Amino acid sequence: MNWFRQFREIASWAVILAFVVMFISEEMMVGMNPQGYGPWPDLMPRPKSFEFWLWSRNISFLTAVLTGVFSLPRWPSVVGLTLTLVYTVTFYWLFSTY
Repeated sequence: MNWFRQFREIASWAVILAFVVMFISEEMMVGMNPQGYGPWPDLMPRPKSFEFWLWSRNISFLTAVLTGVFSLPRWPSVVGLTLTLVYTVTFYWLFSTY
């Protein structure tokens, strides 16, 4: 069971790494979007780099949630999950009230 404990320890730190990737990806997307936090304009084509950052944000969010729940009692996972969920709710609120 020592390998299981080590895997959970690594997973708890992976939550923070996934949050950092999600944060950077979101900020890059907001910088590219002509409307900021609003939806992408329908008539404008999205650049490939925007699609890359969107994919990166979604995968890192999923990674943060899954690894955070898996390694929950450890403090890095609690901090990472809290930051991820607070940032996600904040971004959703900014997007929906645009």
